[in-house]
Amino acid sequence: MPHHDRPESAAGPPPDSLTVDRRRLDGVEVLTVAGEVDLLTVDDLAAALTPQAEHAEHHGATVLDLTAVTFLDSSGINTILRASRDADSAGTRLLVVADLETDTDTVGRPLRLSGADSLLSIVPTVAAALSRIHRR
Repeated sequence: MPHHDRPESAAGPPPDSLTVDRRRLDGVEVLTVAGEVDLLTVDDLAAALTPQAEHAEHHGATVLDLTAVTFLDSSGINTILRASRDADSAGTRLLVVADLETDTDTVGRPLRLSGADSLLSIVPTVAAALSRIHRR
């Protein structure tokens, strides 16, 4: 069954939708993404990531939490890679939260198959990301 034909779930956003929650935890900007990241929604992700360098000034990093993402395609991966490159150019960092070990389909597999896992700073939890940032 194609991913766009899935029924709407009460536990998450409707199909073809994406939400991005922006909050500060321990002085660090955390973006939590939920829903599908594909051609229909990638502009919303890009818009949320565009100002991320402006919010990274305190600890020099932004955390992008993908643990609630239900689908990730190549357009989403390219947007995340571009945001990571832009953060590096601005002298900040983008840490991506994704469970590469147990997530076999939704986020981990596309990141591994595309090789993006070797180009991004990926941690398994938001707590691990904050710990890495504060250890600097």
